[in-house]
Amino acid sequence: MLKTLSIQNLALIKDLEIQLHPGFNVITGQSGAGKSLILSALYLLCGGKASTHLIRTGEAKTTITGTFILTEIEAKTCNLPNANTKLLIKREIARGSGSKIFINEQKTSLEELKIMGEHLFDICHQSDSTFQLSEEIQLDILDQFAKLFPQRQEYYKIYQQWDQIRQKLQKTSKLDPAALSEEINALNNFSPSLEDFEHLDQERLRLENATLIRQTLESCYDQLYSREENSILTGIAQLKKQIQQILPYGESYKAIFQQIHEAECFLQEASYSLRDQNVEIDENRLFEVQQRLTTYKEFFRKYNCSIQGLLLCWTTLTEQYEAIQEGRNEREALERLERELYQQLIQMGRKLHEQRCSMTTEFCTLLEKQLFDLGMNCQLHIRVEKNEVQLAPHGISQVEFLISTNKGEELKPLSKIASGGERSRFILALKSLVDTPGIPIFVFDELDATLGNRFAKEVGQKIKLLSKNHQVLSATHSPILAAYGNRHFLVKKESRGEKTYTKVQILEGESKEQELLAMFQGENGPLEIEMLQKILVNQ
Repeated sequence: MLKTLSIQNLALIKDLEIQLHPGFNVITGQSGAGKSLILSALYLLCGGKASTHLIRTGEAKTTITGTFILTEIEAKTCNLPNANTKLLIKREIARGSGSKIFINEQKTSLEELKIMGEHLFDICHQSDSTFQLSEEIQLDILDQFAKLFPQRQEYYKIYQQWDQIRQKLQKTSKLDPAALSEEINALNNFSPSLEDFEHLDQERLRLENATLIRQTLESCYDQLYSREENSILTGIAQLKKQIQQILPYGESYKAIFQQIHEAECFLQEASYSLRDQNVEIDENRLFEVQQRLTTYKEFFRKYNCSIQGLLLCWTTLTEQYEAIQEGRNEREALERLERELYQQLIQMGRKLHEQRCSMTTEFCTLLEKQLFDLGMNCQLHIRVEKNEVQLAPHGISQVEFLISTNKGEELKPLSKIASGGERSRFILALKSLVDTPGIPIFVFDELDATLGNRFAKEVGQKIKLLSKNHQVLSATHSPILAAYGNRHFLVKKESRGEKTYTKVQILEGESKEQELLAMFQGENGPLEIEMLQKILVNQ
């Protein structure tokens, strides 16, 4: 369920936070007060298209935050780590800098938000031209109605076994033993190692800079020792002679003399080391080193790796080749098992397909009645096609619901239903007929539009029933429908100074009854008011 919805700077809404009921939440208010803004916030929270036009005038950004409490199954469906049942979604829409999205305080992408939103919400919004009942969900609804999930589960167990074997065979079939042997031989002949690579790289640097190294060493040796009167060691010897003259006059001078003497010894050793350095300029060896390093780089490019990755790849290729040599008999056994499981799946899939086809007429008849109760005189048909080429986890059937909402019009997919109210009523009718687990939150935007009080009562009763297992939010102008709500939010628009604000008030008891009576606006008689009062008494 959505526990808390927080909205900042969305059109007329400055700062709003509402606590929602786990059952049926009703939103009422005059046209233009901001009812649909709350539903728009939910639409944005589940990945809907954003626009900077929604940002309140004079503000830099819009922020929408939703706090959800989920069941363990819902959390798992949303791929939350460790089945974390608390979910926090935050979306910011800023002028000029796009949108920022956070899920449990971790920055994420719009695509990931959309995927999560599909698991959380089913929104029938007036501005939303999409219909979220995918073909997979349509199949689930038909199977739930036909009570086919036990058979489907048996099919799925076999499918998992078959799919694991198929994937294993696909991986091994992609490996060519001859090509593997050729790659392994190339690596064996080259015999790469981390020590070899690092040593070659250092040797290359020395060989490429041999001239500079030799000149530097000779120059240093010359400055230290070779110059007769101007060498550093000659200068230090002169310093020692000068200090010797004052040694009788204090102990501290002896310490200075000793330090100079030690420095002279260190520098003499350094001069001997410089003299003994043998730096050869070997172009042939440099060419050999460069060629071997070039071969290393060719392997790096081929396997898209570093030296560590190359060594790992060498080991992996060797293991794969050995596995192929050892597993030829195993592969033949797997191929036989894969064919047997495939035939078993085909038989089970055909039986499921026939059972689905046999239930479509009854399902359509009952759903048409549900829709008729909601003021929609529709014709329905379920297209069930068989696909034995690509097996699916649910069988071999492809299901699509087709509908005609007006007499004489051709049957069309659900996505072609134009009216937001029709989309809302269709989902409500479906859920009244078959309550499938999955999406926890349903949002309806004025599904009572163009309906009279009799139909509004039917809608209210069906939503009340739906809200026993799902959280429902509905914006409405119907007092009859609103009377069924567990929590009633009244949306008002008010002006302060030069600014207009949308405010939300929770109505309970007498204040709720007064608002519902006021919503009649004198257009209905005592029978309607009596109907309203009976509904309130029974809540």
